[in-house]
Amino acid sequence: KQMNCLHYAALHGYEDIARVLVDAGIHAEAVNHQNASAMHIAVLHNFPALVKLLIDAECDLDIPDNRQQTALHIAAEHGRQDIAEMILIAGVNLKLIDKVNFLNGQTDLRGLHRTANLFYFQLQEKVSARKRCIFSLISS
Repeated sequence: KQMNCLHYAALHGYEDIARVLVDAGIHAEAVNHQNASAMHIAVLHNFPALVKLLIDAECDLDIPDNRQQTALHIAAEHGRQDIAEMILIAGVNLKLIDKVNFLNGQTDLRGLHRTANLFYFQLQEKVSARKRCIFSLISS
């Protein structure tokens, strides 16, 4: 399991190269020796545009790395609220746990980190507000 071209593009924030690779059909869910996908790498290195590109390419957001962390766990752990919101909106399994925090007695994303709690509830408020807005437009 070595890093592929997409992993390197994600590592360095090369959005244009990543787009060409995804459009050419590179396997976006390929993992490296740490079982990290390009999504994990883009989140870790704080490249929201690359995260969006991979989400749009329908990359699996529930792939766990060697620490059993998904991209959302990494976003929460590193305080990447904008990326966490994108991932939550795209849809992920919130019941997945990571080994590190499971061993510390935390059993789901909301217990992972205080910021994850904040992100989750802020996003729920935004989604509820958007639903109310859409409903009021439809009802008018």
